[in-house]
Amino acid sequence: MNKIYSVHYDRVDLLELQYFSIKNHLKNDFELIIINNAKDENIKLEINNISNKLNLKVFYGNGTSGLAGEHHQQALNNCWQSECIKNKNYLWILDGDVFLLQDIDINSFMKNHVIAGARQNRKPNYNYLTPCVVIFDMNKLPEPELINWS
Repeated sequence: MNKIYSVHYDRVDLLELQYFSIKNHLKNDFELIIINNAKDENIKLEINNISNKLNLKVFYGNGTSGLAGEHHQQALNNCWQSECIKNKNYLWILDGDVFLLQDIDINSFMKNHVIAGARQNRKPNYNYLTPCVVIFDMNKLPEPELINWS
């Protein structure tokens, strides 16, 4: 089963839309887990309420930084180390504003790949995958405990 971890910070209006886009277009079984990374307690509560309505598991990101990017990294690292590395199937990391727009069979898509994602480059020599959309075949990923989202 695919485990899809989606980081939600403030756009609670997108959570339900994201869930239904995945449900309608992913042709494989999945579990969507919401990483609740909201700083504002009211937004955190709204994310929880929508997640409960959709029967989605919630992981608390517990980011502490005042910088948005670093806050996001902290949440991903917390989730990666405590939950994600235990997964043995396909594992997705999505931002809360990412949607599936067409049908996808992840088994076919990932057949010859270990990681799929959008590569970023910052000069002079920084190459990395943006955490907006990343898919891992955890059965083939060597040493997942070494991944650091910082």
